[in-house]
Amino acid sequence: MSRAYWKQRLKDAFLVLGGGGVLFSSFLTIKGDEHFYAQCVMPILQQIVSPELAHTLSVKCISMGLVPLCRRHDSERLEVNVLGHRFRNPVGLAAGFDKHGEAIDGLFKMGFGFVEVGSITPKPQDGNPTPRVFRLSQDRAIINRYGFNSHGVEVVKQRLIFRGEKQKLLTAGKIPIIGVGGVSSGLDALQKIRAGASLVQLYTAFAFQGPPIIGKITRELDRLLLEQGFSCVSEAVGADERSNV
Repeated sequence: MSRAYWKQRLKDAFLVLGGGGVLFSSFLTIKGDEHFYAQCVMPILQQIVSPELAHTLSVKCISMGLVPLCRRHDSERLEVNVLGHRFRNPVGLAAGFDKHGEAIDGLFKMGFGFVEVGSITPKPQDGNPTPRVFRLSQDRAIINRYGFNSHGVEVVKQRLIFRGEKQKLLTAGKIPIIGVGGVSSGLDALQKIRAGASLVQLYTAFAFQGPPIIGKITRELDRLLLEQGFSCVSEAVGADERSNV
C-alpha cells in the first residue's frame, strides 16, 4: 500500500480519536463529573484564564444556562426552613460571585439551596483598577480586591423583582445564622450547622473545584446527617451547643 494511503489512515485515526476525546470531555463537563472538574477542567482554566476573566465568563455562561445541571434530587433530610422560606438544602453561594444578580436561576439549577447576590452599591461604580483578583493556588485561596464594582442598586433590584423574589429580614423575632467561609465538604457544612448555623455558604471552594462541589457537599452532608441520627438539617442546628448545656 502507498505511503499516501497510510498517511490518510493515520490522519483519519487522529480525527476519530480527537473527536471522541472532545465528545467524551463534553459529556463529562455537561454531566458535572466531580473528578473531571477537579483534575482537568478547573486546573486548565486556572492556568490559561486570568481570575477576573474566569469569573466574568463563568457568570455569563451560568446566566445563559450553559452549566452542568444538578441531576441529584436532594433528600428530605437536607430541607430546612429559615425566615419563612423553604430551602431544599442548606448550601448556598456567598456574595461576591454573582455581583449583579445576573445568574440566579442558573445557580439554582446547579444545586445551590440559596444564592446571595452582591455586594450592591447605591449607584453604579467600576471598583478598583485591574488586576484586582489573585489566585493563591498552593493555599487554595483567592485574594479579592474588586472594590465593590456594581451595576447599582436600582439595576439589581429590577432583576430581583423580575424574578419575583420577596425577601424578609426577620421572622418571629429570630435572626438565623448563615455559616460562611471554609466550606468545601459535607463535614465542614455539618460542623457549622451543629455549631448553630441554619444555612451555609461557599465561594472559594466553588471557584477552585467548580459546579460539582455543590453536589459533593450536599451528598456528603446527607450521609452524615443519617449517620449521626438526624432526620433533617433543622434537628442538627445547634446540636453541639445543646450538648454543652
